[in-house]
Amino acid sequence: MVMHKIRHAARHVAKHPMVRQLASRTDVVIIAAVAILALSTIYSIWQISDAVNSLGAVTQNITGNSTNTFPPQARLDATLIQVPNCPLCSNFTDIIAALNSSGATLALQRVPMDSAAAQLIMRDFNLTKLPALYVTGDTNRTAALATIFGSEMQANGFFMEAPTAPYYNISARKLVGLVNVVVINDSTCDKCAPAWQVPDQLGMIGVALGNKTVVEYNSTRGQQLIARYNITHVPVVIFSDDINYYPDLMPSIRGISDMQADGSFVMQNLAPYKELSTGKLRGIVDIIYLNDSSCPQCYNVTDHDLALKAFGMKYDNRTFYDLNSTAGAALVYRYNITAVPTILISPEASVYSSLVGVWPTVGTVEGDGWFVFRKTDVIGTYHNLATGEIVTANATG
Repeated sequence: MVMHKIRHAARHVAKHPMVRQLASRTDVVIIAAVAILALSTIYSIWQISDAVNSLGAVTQNITGNSTNTFPPQARLDATLIQVPNCPLCSNFTDIIAALNSSGATLALQRVPMDSAAAQLIMRDFNLTKLPALYVTGDTNRTAALATIFGSEMQANGFFMEAPTAPYYNISARKLVGLVNVVVINDSTCDKCAPAWQVPDQLGMIGVALGNKTVVEYNSTRGQQLIARYNITHVPVVIFSDDINYYPDLMPSIRGISDMQADGSFVMQNLAPYKELSTGKLRGIVDIIYLNDSSCPQCYNVTDHDLALKAFGMKYDNRTFYDLNSTAGAALVYRYNITAVPTILISPEASVYSSLVGVWPTVGTVEGDGWFVFRKTDVIGTYHNLATGEIVTANATG
């Protein structure tokens, strides 16, 4: 379910032609990682308005069910085994609501996990995760329950254990899936990435958060963490090992962070950042826009901006040159540019690992470190300088 949201956000980013080209030529894990990075810099593309449905895909089959799914005389008995002090644990709200509106008479009892009734169900049916929902009664009167629970009937009833984290792991005897997050920050760095926003943004895509802590890099706690994890720049975000209980998210987490010996993950590729060894601010780029005023039908060179924002890129200077100017002609000659409009990004772009990972599919990195965009055909109409033709690009990229 979490990965579904990430992919949804990635597709939203992909509405821009440049990002659509990146998405078409790279692994979905990289694109998901790009979406996470965009999320962490709180661009509007990550303002997900709808809450994550904690019951996952199973309950998606329920919401469209009409009333009177069951014969009107059917009776169902449901037992919900609850986990105390876990407000973020699933309470099977959607399933219970669906059963209530199904036409059957539903008798629901909620029992704590340490109750005799709960212990009996846990023992007899070898449950592994809590909360859990057990439904009995006239379960053989309709096939709807099999659709709702996504399983065959067992012992005259239907079971569903906690579909997503957090949940109580019965064998381990502990609550799992509450992710503790520590942000190591430099509050004096106004231009650094707003890493302190990451925990809440992760919560928006279904990660249940435990403790959220922001520490200054030069504090005692900050220095201890920097030494423990060999951190070279700030800000960084540290996720506890409970992030492993979100398997759909893990490919992206592994793509944007490093697993440590204690099982935690350190996300160090947020930019801009402060380099601890030098105190230098890294990741503030300069952008050169190369346009062609003699081609009014060519795409607007600022169309690249949305894609740059999607990568979390920050800039100090934006410079516009026309192809027909002395400076513009010099750029064409120096970098052997064969199509305009295009953009060039200064070497500081190299600290944006998500951009570096996909840039070879759309451009080149020159000997002096400048990034030159080359795939103008995926953006729109452009001027082919080699042939002199104005080329109408494929609208679908």
